Amino acid sequence: MTTDSFHAVDFDYTRTELHGPMLIEASAGTGKTFSLERIILRLIVEEDENGTAVGLDHLLLVTFTNAATSELRMRVRQTLRNVLRTWNTLLQGKTPNEKVDSLIQGWFDAAEIVRRSNEPNRTKEAVNDWHRRVKKRLEDACHVIDVAAIYTIHAFAQKLLKEFSLSCDGFAERQILQDAELESIKADLLDNYLREHLPSDNPSLLKEILQYTEVGEAFKDLGREKPEYIRTLTVKKLTSEETKDNKKGAEKATALSPEAKVWFTKLFTTFPGLLSERLRRLGYATHDGMLLELLGYLREQSGHPDQNGGSFIDTVRTRYRAVLIDEFQDTDPVQYEIFKILFLDAKSCRTPPSDKIFFVGDPKQAIYSFRSAELETYLLAKKNIRVVKSLSINYRSTPSLIGVFNRFFSSEAAFQMSEASFPTRIEPCQNTPPLPLRFKEFENGHVEDLPSFEFWTIPSGKVEAEKIKARKLSPASIELNAISNDIVSLLGGQINGKKGTIFVYAGTEKERPIEAGDIAVLVRRNVDAQKVVTELRSHGLRAAVLSKESVFSRPEAVELLLFLQAVLTPKTRSAFNSAAATVFVGYSLADRLNETRASCLQEILRQVAADLPEYGAYAVLLRLMRETEATRGFGTIARLLKEENSRALINYQHLLDLIECEQRHTQSLSGLIAWLTQKIAQSSNVGDDEKLRPDNGKSLINVMTIHASKGLEFPVVYLAGAGSLKPKIDGSQKRFTFRETDSEGNRYLIAYPEKQPLKEHVDTVTRETQETQRLAYVAMTRASQRLVLPLVFTLTSTGKYRDCDSNAYLKALLPTKGSDTKSKGNGLEAMNSIFDFIKQNPGNYIAYQLGPCKKHVFRSQKTGSSKTSIVYPAQSLERVWTQSSFTTLSKFFVNNHDTGSACTYLSFPAGADAGTFLHKVMETAIVRAGGLPKEVLDSDTWLIEHVNRSFDWNMKGTLGTLSGSEQPDPAVGIAYAGDFEAYCRAWLIRTFKQLFQAPIFEGETLRDLIGKRHLAPEIGFLGSIDNRAFTPDRLEKAFTENSVFSFVVNRGEGSKERFPLAQSLYGFLAGQIDLIFKDKNERYWIVDWKSNKIEDPEQNHSRDYFGNYTTEAMDSVMRGANYKLQALCYLTALKRFLHKYYKNEALALSHMGGALYVFLRGIGQVNGRQTGIYRMPMD
Repeated sequence: MTTDSFHAVDFDYTRTELHGPMLIEASAGTGKTFSLERIILRLIVEEDENGTAVGLDHLLLVTFTNAATSELRMRVRQTLRNVLRTWNTLLQGKTPNEKVDSLIQGWFDAAEIVRRSNEPNRTKEAVNDWHRRVKKRLEDACHVIDVAAIYTIHAFAQKLLKEFSLSCDGFAERQILQDAELESIKADLLDNYLREHLPSDNPSLLKEILQYTEVGEAFKDLGREKPEYIRTLTVKKLTSEETKDNKKGAEKATALSPEAKVWFTKLFTTFPGLLSERLRRLGYATHDGMLLELLGYLREQSGHPDQNGGSFIDTVRTRYRAVLIDEFQDTDPVQYEIFKILFLDAKSCRTPPSDKIFFVGDPKQAIYSFRSAELETYLLAKKNIRVVKSLSINYRSTPSLIGVFNRFFSSEAAFQMSEASFPTRIEPCQNTPPLPLRFKEFENGHVEDLPSFEFWTIPSGKVEAEKIKARKLSPASIELNAISNDIVSLLGGQINGKKGTIFVYAGTEKERPIEAGDIAVLVRRNVDAQKVVTELRSHGLRAAVLSKESVFSRPEAVELLLFLQAVLTPKTRSAFNSAAATVFVGYSLADRLNETRASCLQEILRQVAADLPEYGAYAVLLRLMRETEATRGFGTIARLLKEENSRALINYQHLLDLIECEQRHTQSLSGLIAWLTQKIAQSSNVGDDEKLRPDNGKSLINVMTIHASKGLEFPVVYLAGAGSLKPKIDGSQKRFTFRETDSEGNRYLIAYPEKQPLKEHVDTVTRETQETQRLAYVAMTRASQRLVLPLVFTLTSTGKYRDCDSNAYLKALLPTKGSDTKSKGNGLEAMNSIFDFIKQNPGNYIAYQLGPCKKHVFRSQKTGSSKTSIVYPAQSLERVWTQSSFTTLSKFFVNNHDTGSACTYLSFPAGADAGTFLHKVMETAIVRAGGLPKEVLDSDTWLIEHVNRSFDWNMKGTLGTLSGSEQPDPAVGIAYAGDFEAYCRAWLIRTFKQLFQAPIFEGETLRDLIGKRHLAPEIGFLGSIDNRAFTPDRLEKAFTENSVFSFVVNRGEGSKERFPLAQSLYGFLAGQIDLIFKDKNERYWIVDWKSNKIEDPEQNHSRDYFGNYTTEAMDSVMRGANYKLQALCYLTALKRFLHKYYKNEALALSHMGGALYVFLRGIGQVNGRQTGIYRMPMD
């Protein structure tokens, strides 16, 4: 271990040598993600002594949540693009718009190359060559970032197990099991075990065992433990001597009999293995079991460098030449041992471990013990890592706030740690530190900075306690009222009786008036968050809970399920009544008993069943919610708006979006019901797209738990309920299993047949206390400009603060760890030290004593004026946004596309199924081609094999029979010997070969674009439509005189169908672009595959004849089928993306090429002229 391991030195992303293994300890706000991005850049670009760089395709990045992997990939992608743009600007001799990063400037200056060279000409040539290599590496990284190895630990383990499935007991064939299904299998297995092993021949032992009825719950924790820990597990039960809080007269606990202890020990130690075996036989795996399985396989392979057994680890080390593991403080013993065998242990295999292994984390933010994360694992790993660096300069918070953080958490004692285990102090940024909130008066323009830290308490004393009791208030209600009033003052611009505007990010380019979204209120539990939101709304403030709860856990999901079940079985009385009673339908008891209303609902259910396959669940259910006429719908939206129930409306909209996505894969109603039923049952497993959406509004106050706030920052933070932040070790906190450590540091498990209090286990109490201190640290360090810490305690009858001695924030201020933390008076001593600290810094810090106060209601300010206007409470909701697409838009417009009359010539089948098939073959061919070597790509062998396989799987045996009158068209050039399937197969092969050889743009073919990686297939988009006046009727009027785009609204003359021409499409526009490619001139084009057939108007040729697909004929289809409207939607999405990428609208437009519509049936040449490609250039 180097000296760095004992005294971590700062990590400098420009100069620190990237040799390790290295641990980077990144305190809050010190630019951890920025440093990670720079490490990745250096690994991609910088060369080792052999002149090679790692490259993004040999880099592994592991973090611990799906959201974190998505954000990391997005940020790395953006960084690569920005650096490449800057690099190209520098190569052109121009000055970039933004300041050049010192790392990039150092690469460009190539000082090391200049220093090593003595000849000017060779120096210039070497520098130019270096510049070209850097550009090439950055371009390559931009092309592969979407497939780069950025995983969660579970996704990484699953990838390895599937890839080496034959060695790993056929893991690829197994399905990852969700919690609800796992509990069912576990309960069944436990029943079987009990039937086989209960001691029926020993009545006394049987009676003793059967009194413990909830023992099965213990296996949830045991499923995450290493096998060796389970083998050393000890089973016991607290005796009366060990139980310290037995009340007088209570039944005394007795120790387990020796026989019962043996029986339970066997149960606890063997059951996890039996469960793993049962899951394996059923073809299932769990997330925790997957890690244990990978670890077991790695242990078998490790330690055999001279045998074939090390090949698995060799392969992984060869593939990943550099590894970055983020959020390392959240690891557990199983995860760390996997990393250790794969990347650190020199004896694991023949291939030596790389020295480019980086662990990044902050032990002060280890707050996920409920996920089995252990700080002990982190500290143990730290002892074995060669180089330890730190990030200690805080770029997030003001210097005065950093002073507060250091006052509370400047020592290990603040974290209840007994030794110097990690750096605790952070330093402010010296160059351009953030400034506090700034207040500017309306009348005289006076400017002043607001205090960065406010400390709130309530007065103690018997008189104060009686006052609060007499007014039927609680300290908690006083605190929430004070927080709400203070936010009203900030947003309303009223400080100490003065009116003005408060600015965030003062003195920077981002300076602007404060908004609700700049404010966060942090709580410990979700139930507390709901109370805060209720209080804020009573003050006229808009607030939203940042929740990780699934929308499938809400009542609206169950109501939609009940309604769909009634649609499936409308004559089943119970299903009918259950659906009628939902808020979604809104029938009262009288409505259900009324025969007319009941028959009306029966008719609606029948109509819904008929409409679902044609229009989809989203459109049908949304129509029912909008329609207020009783015979056509339920008026759900109008009812909920009247009740101001925006939460239910948002949940319904969210569920409809998810149902629409699922219906792309699940066509039947019964399949949709099964999917929704499963989602509701597994709502504890929350996907990123399933998390509850926030309430509507441009800017909302953020209310969230401290755990949810980790990784976020806000200009203003209130720590609501801070006075109640203490370790959860009271008598109500119980569990079955406990991790303990002996005097030599060895870990073992203790299990009980019934839940036992946490407070009786010293190690558990210590861990819980330490994590609570870290939770306090995370909460405080979310603030960047202003922090409010209200330590409002409940008063006893004598007026003393209750539980202040155990408060985490006050414990952090105690000089030493442990010994005196339970002594009375320590809390008051710590509070007095806060007051003394504030007195020493009167300009930056302030203390208040709260009392009963009237409620202030928010009134928004008009900047520059002292007048205010009333803003109604947050629950008033204008409307729910809609989600549109080209498919929904096209229903509003006339379709003049003439499909033509029946053709007497032989041709490939028409219709929706055939069109879907052609589109799917094209999509999968491009995806497959992207992974082929150039020599394979340039041949036709792979394409022929792909088409044949697709035909066999999807079309063979489904083509039906011909009438016998069809004859082949000689102009098509496909021989026909009476076998229609052979004809279709030959036509497909010829068509797709021509498609990959056809010049798409300026001589470049699809093969060329795939080889250069200048294209991306199947790009989905979701963009906002902010114009409330955007309706089909207005769209028609806007393009009335446009010769290129002309859309005619379908007004439904002569039909019973009504078209809502004035319906606003305000909301979202979604779509899926088949292909985007970049041409030689750095312009981007969209491509859409079309399977439309174009008949020969003279009936002289088959629909497969290329000559039918002239520019004029394709233009007629483009107009008649409203494909130009589709192109307009897709080009709008592309323009928005490029605008965001280039950060300049004019520059974005200059990089837009246009749209290409490829008619798959018409690809070919007639008289030397390309057919089947319709071009719509932006020019």
